[in-house]
Amino acid sequence: MATTTRTVDLARDDVDHIVHPVTAYVDHERNGPLVIVEGKGIWVTDADGKQYLDSLACLWNVNVGHGRAEIGAAMAEQVKEIAFAPSFWGISNVPAIKLAKRLAEIFPDGIARFFFTSGGSESNETAFKMARYYHRARGKTDKHKIIARHGGYHGVSYGALSATGIQAYHDNFGPLVPGFVHIPPPNLYQYPEWREGQPLPAACTGQALEQKILEEGPDTVAAFVAEPVQGVGGVIAPPDEYW
Repeated sequence: MATTTRTVDLARDDVDHIVHPVTAYVDHERNGPLVIVEGKGIWVTDADGKQYLDSLACLWNVNVGHGRAEIGAAMAEQVKEIAFAPSFWGISNVPAIKLAKRLAEIFPDGIARFFFTSGGSESNETAFKMARYYHRARGKTDKHKIIARHGGYHGVSYGALSATGIQAYHDNFGPLVPGFVHIPPPNLYQYPEWREGQPLPAACTGQALEQKILEEGPDTVAAFVAEPVQGVGGVIAPPDEYW
């Protein structure tokens, strides 16, 4: 499929004006971007009209597919009513209240209050802050360490980046936030000698976490953060016994 003048112009403007994360810039400046202009269902289309199967749902966040007219209509109606309302200072809004109530109905007992954020990094930063705040409120000011896993991805803001256990994301950004420590992931592929029926490696059970807590000192650990299935780190599903 031929490259159009429009695509060339868009690519030039992109290279000149947009900074892309997780991108090799020598290659990007030479080859230009893939410019996506449309999506429908599981398919996206580039500026030249070529279609691609969006098997990642963009960043795993378009789980109901592209081009959902009813979702666009609901968003448009909301903007007509009010574009934004903060939750600071006790201010609330109807959609947030309705969503929080619905989530409370869906989640297991004991999870009934929610803190809304704009993305994953912010969510994890907030979780780390809440964990430390909780322990400080109880007078346990030494409980500040966050245990995460090698290969885990938790975001790119500094606290979330420090929890992320992928070295490529750390390179050139140190020193990271202190107080984050890591344990091996529950990845059976890293243990080729293991056979079904044998005891699981410590990393694939709670033993590795317990050992790290004891090593760091239980009175210093505030929380453990982990993806149920490690995504960026290789889509690693732990053994059933892990959770």
